Amino acid sequence: MDSEGSRRLTTNDALLYLKEIKTVFTEDVEKYEYFLKILIDFKENRFDEVILLIGRNDVIEAAKDLFKGHDHLLLGLNNFLPRGYEIQLL
Repeated sequence: MDSEGSRRLTTNDALLYLKEIKTVFTEDVEKYEYFLKILIDFKENRFDEVILLIGRNDVIEAAKDLFKGHDHLLLGLNNFLPRGYEIQLL
């Protein structure tokens, strides 16, 4: 995850991002758990390039839906997306 002009992300960065999501959805734990399930499903399919390409888009679309009203969470996901994928707010 080495995008232009940004530092290399660590496991701690990912854990802090997940902690922020969990904090935001304290009252709606199902959303947090659903996001974790999406990430796990994506990871399990990582070796199949066709699924991987579809999977990235699925993760982005699910995040857009889950994080409505929480733009900072949606934009925070950009830090973990590979080059060529970016969530933009309209």
